[in-house]
Amino acid sequence: MRTLHADLTSAQKLASVFPKVKIALTQGANSYTYNENDRLLSVDHQEQQWSQTADVILNNSDGTLTTLDLQGYKGVISWGMTDASAVDRYSAAAELYVIGQQFYSAGGVLLCTLSLAGVPNLLANDQASAEYAPDKTDTRTVKTLIREIAGDTGVTLLNRFSHCTSYNVTFSGTDALIDSYIPADAFYIPRGGSRLDALKWLVERTNSVFRFDNDGKVQIIVPTTTGTTYNYEYDLTASGGHTFFDKTLRERLVIPNKVQVDSNPAHGDGYSGSATEATSYGLLAKVHYAPYMRLVSNAQAALIATAMQDKFNLMAEQGSGEVPMNVGAEVFDYIKMTDARQNDTRVGNKGWLRRKYSYKNYRMEFGFGHLFFSGLAGTSTPDSVKAITSTFAALKLNPPATPKAPKKIPPIPKVPKIEPPTEEPIIPALGPSAEGGRDGAGGGRDGAGGGIGEARIKYLENLVRDWGELFSVAMIRMGEMVKNLAIQVIEKQKAIEQNNLPAVNQQITDQQSSSSFEQVPVGADPTPTAQLFDYLNSGDLDGTTYNLAFGTDAVNTLWLAHTFTPAQNIQVSTIKLKFFRVGLVGTITVSLKATDGNGKPTGADLASGTTDGDTLTTNGAGEWRSITIAYPLVAGTKYAIVIRGASVVPTVAYAYAKINQYGVYPLGHWERSLNGGSTWIDTSASDWDLLFEIWGSAGAGGWRLWIEGTDLHYRDAAANAERKLTGTLV
Repeated sequence: MRTLHADLTSAQKLASVFPKVKIALTQGANSYTYNENDRLLSVDHQEQQWSQTADVILNNSDGTLTTLDLQGYKGVISWGMTDASAVDRYSAAAELYVIGQQFYSAGGVLLCTLSLAGVPNLLANDQASAEYAPDKTDTRTVKTLIREIAGDTGVTLLNRFSHCTSYNVTFSGTDALIDSYIPADAFYIPRGGSRLDALKWLVERTNSVFRFDNDGKVQIIVPTTTGTTYNYEYDLTASGGHTFFDKTLRERLVIPNKVQVDSNPAHGDGYSGSATEATSYGLLAKVHYAPYMRLVSNAQAALIATAMQDKFNLMAEQGSGEVPMNVGAEVFDYIKMTDARQNDTRVGNKGWLRRKYSYKNYRMEFGFGHLFFSGLAGTSTPDSVKAITSTFAALKLNPPATPKAPKKIPPIPKVPKIEPPTEEPIIPALGPSAEGGRDGAGGGRDGAGGGIGEARIKYLENLVRDWGELFSVAMIRMGEMVKNLAIQVIEKQKAIEQNNLPAVNQQITDQQSSSSFEQVPVGADPTPTAQLFDYLNSGDLDGTTYNLAFGTDAVNTLWLAHTFTPAQNIQVSTIKLKFFRVGLVGTITVSLKATDGNGKPTGADLASGTTDGDTLTTNGAGEWRSITIAYPLVAGTKYAIVIRGASVVPTVAYAYAKINQYGVYPLGHWERSLNGGSTWIDTSASDWDLLFEIWGSAGAGGWRLWIEGTDLHYRDAAANAERKLTGTLV
């Protein structure tokens, strides 16, 4: 695992994480850096022991990249977090190199796609200029040969690869074989042989593995495979660990499950040794006969066989998980995943990592053991276990130079005008899927147009859905405006209520059909039936991936908020929110607050209510909870719904509020505080919205007019008091 800044480590352990991503492209004196707030639209970054690749999509709407040749540039992708002090902190991944650049144009959409490959992929394409065949008297150990083939400082680059780039090598951990085993004439590189294959042959006969990190060096490490000290722990409830979204566990036979190592019969010494994974061997015996080796004893043969079998055990695919972004994770990290829902635990080493970004949507997947991204028979990544909703419907493809317009509160919401497209919009394929046939540094790609039909369908489906939501919200609010006009007619008559009762009688006659008037029995409760006024109650996608946590841990007190602006005066009676929980979270408090000039919650609670968080569902799909809150809201004023958990809980536990990730609510935005509401951090980079519903009755202060017997009652909103007129109604 990489060493991270302490604040970055703390930030990524929170239940609600706010990832960042950027790419720095350099070649000589030229340097370009892009992040998710300007040109960077999508990143698919994949890491394995012998392969590191990335597909990056950049916004080229202004045409700037069209004349920029980025092929051969070094690309460093950095993943990061916004910490508790609202500082963006990053951890750089291993360096990659741009091996392909293509441009895409359709319907006014201009994109630049970069294909990048890492050092192991480049080593796979370095070929020996001549045969290399040491004789039996050669005394170089595995470590010395690795250094010479890589071109490490202090040794001479093996002349068969003198035309290739040199890389420094670091060694960590105790490995007796790498320092002592001398392969001599058993080691051979043919003309045209791969530099990576030569390194693989050597390291596979030791207790070490390769890893390529952000220091630009080839790392040879002895991975931790046993014990209770983990690089990372993923747990739904435990303090100090990382949460996770979902996982799959697989009980898979280790194949091969026996390794046989022998010296060449021509050597005349007859040394041999073997190692077995007993459980799998007993179920289905599959033996790997290693090529003949130069050996000095049976004990050495057994050590090499054990090292080789240990690697087969290590890389046997045993499951996968999807987790919040972990920017310091690396291949071969020793981890523990505890699932309280399923009551199971899995301990092992990360064999592969995949980090993905696509318009405010960050995901990280990893697998226990080895899994080629081209797919293995009978295995699958989380991407193929469940359908992932495309997020490209939400792409804002405006030129980067144009700043994002702030959300405005119009006096009357308007239905957006939808112009028919002059050309059918098309979204390009975003690179290979887990089954897409990627092979090494880009082999087997179907091209940028592969799968275009499915991408187009997803794009159109999401486009229809998002516009449908906006249209529905606008139409409902227009209906509310009309209703509000009727209420205002009644309010304008207040001036003559005391001195001109006939006019009031006429007003009542004129407003018989208005929902602001009702005749009730003497002493009856005039409270009207609650109506739904303001809301965003759909678009929470797959149920578990897009959520925001609130609660208390050892570092922060997480509060959430969402601002909204009523289109008319409302007497709120109920606020509904969609939650689920992990662990026992205690009492959840929901309140209304005013907002400051920046649209952040401010001041004391205007009103509040509670619900028992311990009775919430633990199902990630969530459930709607109704919180009773009574308060008069004034049209055109921005308010905040503030959500907070119990100040003390038995263990670290969080409740989660469901969100719509596309930011379709036009009159407010979600907010977050890490210190119990003292300050609210900037969330403008995210277009998320909480799911919520505002229920109540028309008019700030309740019903305007009602009759009890022969008396006319009305609600004085300014004084928040009930008034009564006594007289004879005609």
